[in-house]
Amino acid sequence: MQRQLRNYREKHGRLPRNFFELGKPEYRGFEFTTEADDSIANGQFKKLRVEEAENHRYALSIKLPVNWKSWKWFKIEQSLPRKVADLLREGAVLKAPGIVKRRRKCGKEYYVLKFVLEVKVRKPKARQKGHENPERDRQA
Repeated sequence: MQRQLRNYREKHGRLPRNFFELGKPEYRGFEFTTEADDSIANGQFKKLRVEEAENHRYALSIKLPVNWKSWKWFKIEQSLPRKVADLLREGAVLKAPGIVKRRRKCGKEYYVLKFVLEVKVRKPKARQKGHENPERDRQA
């Protein structure tokens, strides 16, 4: 920031009046996490609702900037990926989603909604001594 201010003063002979006069900030990250928002279903910039019906659909409302001063809610509704729907049926818990930036070979950028699930996994039983199967161990 100090370097930006120094360069601006050298170029214009004064300090900028506000932050935006320094230039437009550029997003360089590839993933945007939504964990810091208030809640999954009723956050300040995203609202994710999953219908527990037979065909598992989701509705995501996300607040995005339309210019420097105003924001607008955009809504996306579609079916959940089959794997996500299956895991939810099996008892997985939906956590805050991520938004991932991707780029096509042609250079066009697009964003993907990443579902984050908490899944309970059973710990495998430890093998008991004296019950080894040497034939099976050799094949592995």
